[in-house]
Amino acid sequence: MGLLFLVILSPAGCSGAKKKFKDYPILWSQQQADAVLDDAIRCEYPDDRRHAIEYVAQSRFVGSDNALKTLTEVVQRDPSRQVRISAARGLSQSRRPEAATPLLNVLNHEMHSQDVLAPEASLRRACLEALTQLHDNSVPLDDATAVAQTAGRLLQKDPDRDVKIAAAQLLGRIKTRESLEQLITALRDPAFAVNYQAEQSLIRLTGVTYHLDAKAWNDWLANTSDPFAHSGETPTSPQTPRSTWWPFR
Repeated sequence: MGLLFLVILSPAGCSGAKKKFKDYPILWSQQQADAVLDDAIRCEYPDDRRHAIEYVAQSRFVGSDNALKTLTEVVQRDPSRQVRISAARGLSQSRRPEAATPLLNVLNHEMHSQDVLAPEASLRRACLEALTQLHDNSVPLDDATAVAQTAGRLLQKDPDRDVKIAAAQLLGRIKTRESLEQLITALRDPAFAVNYQAEQSLIRLTGVTYHLDAKAWNDWLANTSDPFAHSGETPTSPQTPRSTWWPFR
């Protein structure tokens, strides 16, 4: 029954008055960190569990095996949305390649219905941002294809605009043809903020800009053998004329 069983039946490890950061000792040892991590699972109050997670996340022990195990359990099964968000952020700070797996599990919770609670929009966004931060911290994402597929699905189908933006940001870090295709499709999203982030991610991946013109991007991709040849470069000039829909130009 995992974490839910522990939270309901085992509050004794953190009972009484709610804890704050000042109630914890400075973490000098793994043993101390493990005691705080125990609070992250056993405390009755969600704020206590969140404080414990955030305290360890700020320490040098956030990358330990026990921290990874605890954060994985919490992000997947804690009944509190905010506690799970703190765990997602802690996983990004762990700088461990294994941290990507529970984040993907949350984003694909339908495939793990017995082990992973469904995430609200803010948690989906936090998991996408955590994956982006792992990449930006030079943590290798073992299965880039799975990450691109997950982010692409959310970019196209998630009902929340901010989740779509976070998905587009993540795709801008993954050099696969699927990433480019998903981002080009997102240029037709009804929300301009999504269009804008998709274009920015395309520029990041290719060093090219077509000013939100999905057809021009598709034509370019179909005729480009190495779309990542200029990745990371800043376009020095427009690659195609801007739209001429305005009649008084």
